[in-house]
Amino acid sequence: MEAYCRSGTDSSGLALDSGFSTSKLQTLIFTLIVFSEMFNAFNWRSDRYSVFSLGLFTNKALVYAVLTTIILQLMVIYVPFLQFAFRTVPLSLYEWGIILALASTTLISMEIVKHISAGKER
Repeated sequence: MEAYCRSGTDSSGLALDSGFSTSKLQTLIFTLIVFSEMFNAFNWRSDRYSVFSLGLFTNKALVYAVLTTIILQLMVIYVPFLQFAFRTVPLSLYEWGIILALASTTLISMEIVKHISAGKER
C-alpha cells in the first residue's frame, strides 16, 4: 500500500493528485477497512436474520470486541506515539462522516440481501 501511494506522490508529498498527503490517505483507508469490518461483524451474526431483528446489543462479547477495536483505532489515530508508530494523522469530522457512510454500506447491502432472501422464502 505504501509503495503504491508513494509512487503517486509528487515533490510536495501530495498523493495521487488528490490534495491529501500519503499519511492522510493511509489513515483514511486503514480506518475505512477497520470500520467496514466492524459493521461486517454485526452482519454475520446470522446469514438469514436482520441484525436489527436479532438486536444490536444481544451479543455482549461482540459489542465489547467492537467497542475495544474502535477505541484502539481512535488511539492509533489520535495518540501521538501511536501516530508515529502507525504513521497515522488525525481525521476531521467530515472525513469521519465519509468513512462511516462508506463503511456502513457493508451492513446496508447485506440487510437488503437478507430482506430479499426472506421474501423469496415466504
